[in-house]
Amino acid sequence: MIVEAKGLVKIFKSGGRQVTALDNIDLRIDQGEFVLIKGPSGCGKSTLLFSLGGLLKPTSGAVRILNKDIYALSENQRLKFRSQEIGFVFQSYYLVPYLNVMENFMLLNKVNGARVTKDDMSRIAKRLHLEHRLDHKPSEMSVGEKQRASLARALALKPKLILADEPTGNLDPENAEEVLRYLEEFRKDGGTVVMVTHGSDADKYATRNIKVDSGNIID
Repeated sequence: MIVEAKGLVKIFKSGGRQVTALDNIDLRIDQGEFVLIKGPSGCGKSTLLFSLGGLLKPTSGAVRILNKDIYALSENQRLKFRSQEIGFVFQSYYLVPYLNVMENFMLLNKVNGARVTKDDMSRIAKRLHLEHRLDHKPSEMSVGEKQRASLARALALKPKLILADEPTGNLDPENAEEVLRYLEEFRKDGGTVVMVTHGSDADKYATRNIKVDSGNIID
């Protein structure tokens, strides 16, 4: 078991109103799965992903990753745990615009306390066909290259789990397929992937689809 959520509830308060984004969700994800979380906009799927990844503390309930209750940890302990065990890939890349690709990669050592070397990143960049872009800034790259750079950054930490939030949402079909193939390679090498998506481009790689609506898993 890689991920287990029990009784997961997340309530947002805004303007005197309460919005229940997650409503008593139970979920288990095993090693080697490629799980897709699907549902309409505003259904709670990204909230679920962020809660599973230790980025958004639930109102109630528990999340265990690799048998560790991540919300029982302090903020610093949770940050260290995330940096060691979880890789994140987002639709918006989150690359620092005034740094080149290699400098963005090296930020892992400052932000996450990682010990990533330039040789490590050069090998990963070559695997993702980015070796010719290491001295380029994000503005000089295509959207597909920026997403592959985001994926390379996640892979650099050698995580057991990758959580991806709409990683192909801004990509054309060719680049989307390339990113999905890399995620599938990661899974075949023993990793686990949980991905939020609106589309069907990842269906052929999925071991399981989870459908979310109104904060509940409906299928």
